[in-house]
Amino acid sequence: MGIKAILREHFFFIYDMAIKLRDFYTLRKKRIINNELIIKTQRHYKDVYMELKKSNKKLRVASYVVFDSSFAGYELMKLMLIQQDKYEPKIVVIPDTSRGREHMIKQYNETKDFFIKKYGRNYVENGYDENTNEFLDLSDNFDIIYLANPYDSMVHEYHGIRYLSKKKVLPIYISYGCMPDKYSYHHIISLLEI
Repeated sequence: MGIKAILREHFFFIYDMAIKLRDFYTLRKKRIINNELIIKTQRHYKDVYMELKKSNKKLRVASYVVFDSSFAGYELMKLMLIQQDKYEPKIVVIPDTSRGREHMIKQYNETKDFFIKKYGRNYVENGYDENTNEFLDLSDNFDIIYLANPYDSMVHEYHGIRYLSKKKVLPIYISYGCMPDKYSYHHIISLLEI
C-alpha cells in the first residue's frame, strides 16, 4: 500500500469522523434547546394548573372544534353538563382557514348548526365573526381548552396549540383517531406543546 493510499484512507477516516462529530454536536445542541423548551412549557403548565387548583372556582372549559366529525369529547361534554356545579363547558366553533373562504364559511356554519342542535345555543360560542371577518381570541375566557385539531396551519393563530400554550390556560389535545404514520410522527407528535 503506497503512501498516497494510506493518506487517502486516513483523510476519509478523519473526514468521516469530523462529519459524525459535527452531526453529534448539532443534534446535542438541538436536544438541549428542545429540552429547555419542554421544561419551560411544562413549568408554565404546572404554574397554570397550581393557580387553577388554588382558585377553587368552577372550571371554565372550552372545546375548540373545526369539524363535528373530529370532535372526540362527547362523553367529556356529557360529564361536564351533569356536573355543572364544577364546570362551565362551552363548544367554541373555529373556522378551517386552509381551504378557501367559501369552504371556511360553509363548514363553519355547518359545524356551528350541528352543535347548537346537539347542546343548545347557550353552550356554543363563535370563534369567528362572519360580519366583520374577525377571528376571535376567547382564550382569556377559559381555564382549560380542549383541541380536536392538531394542525396549527389549518386554523387562525388564536385557535392553535402554539398560541394557546403561551396563554394562561391549559390546552389539551385529544386525538380524534390513531395515526401511525410518518406525517403524524414528524408534524404532530414532534410539537413540543403537546
